[in-house]
Amino acid sequence: MDIENQPQENKSLRELFDLAENFRRKIENGSTELLAECISLYEKCHYLSRKLSLFSNNEGIDEISTSEIRFLLIDYYIAELLDKNTTSNRSSAILSSRNLFVSFLTLCENYTLLTNSDKALFNYLNSNETNNEGYINRISDVSRREEKIQRYKREKELNKNISSFLKNPSKDENDLRKHFLEVVQLAIFKSLQSIEQLDLELKMIEISKDKDQDPANNCHRTEAENNIHSTLKTKNNFQKDNPLLDKHGKPLRPFTIVAKREQLKNHVFGPDHNLPTMSIDEYLKEEAKKGNILSNKQIPQNKKEIDQDNIEEIDIEMYKARKWDEFKEENPKGWGNRANRG
Repeated sequence: MDIENQPQENKSLRELFDLAENFRRKIENGSTELLAECISLYEKCHYLSRKLSLFSNNEGIDEISTSEIRFLLIDYYIAELLDKNTTSNRSSAILSSRNLFVSFLTLCENYTLLTNSDKALFNYLNSNETNNEGYINRISDVSRREEKIQRYKREKELNKNISSFLKNPSKDENDLRKHFLEVVQLAIFKSLQSIEQLDLELKMIEISKDKDQDPANNCHRTEAENNIHSTLKTKNNFQKDNPLLDKHGKPLRPFTIVAKREQLKNHVFGPDHNLPTMSIDEYLKEEAKKGNILSNKQIPQNKKEIDQDNIEEIDIEMYKARKWDEFKEENPKGWGNRANRG
């Protein structure tokens, strides 16, 4: 018989948990319509686990069977799903989710699954004293940064191990037990992070409510809106000839605060034109460095030197000179320039 089609009243804790896990994976893939039903299944698992007294404060983690380790995560999964439930009463959802995260961490602490740093952070977050800075003052900024780095590396390693096991599952009990404990350890990290985020979100909601309920704040907001409306309405009526401020110091028209005050101040008694920033010699040196000025050695020599011992080259040059002389005799200077004739 299919587990999903079987009446939930007749299902065991393991069957309910497997069904809830199946729904949770579908929700992670985008099937949010199963959210309420999945929460209901986990809540039934929570009830059965308490009824069966699966966990006790007088036993260690080694006394829990491998198949029952994953039931430690029931409260964690409910808290995660409640956090995804975007209801109108967000504050109530935050408090419910936070309490379940705390319940999960308390259960893990009873089984000594929390490290010393996890326990210190959990005690700080779970403290009722809002001004308690025991955890913050316990270590320096450098140590706290190093601790965050170590936690990030450990979390990354756990994610890698869990993904590797899911791709290549093993039926060996030791491997399966190690996998379940790593999932619990990863849930501990995420629970601590979630509590911090939920506390911050709850604080922001309370601040927002206080601002909305404060009549003085509403009065100031209305006055500011009226001032803005008045400014926008009359901005085209301002004249530059009107005074900038009234006798009480209130601005009468828009004005611009110049950021280059000192620069403008220095130009008051200066010349109208820009003064040179370097001498001519310095400019020529810079241009020479850039290769924009050719030296005498770099000027190409167009005239080819004739070897006086080479009779053929001498005859060729002499022939060219004679041809040029004949051309000049046949074409006197100005012969083709008709525009200069009187």
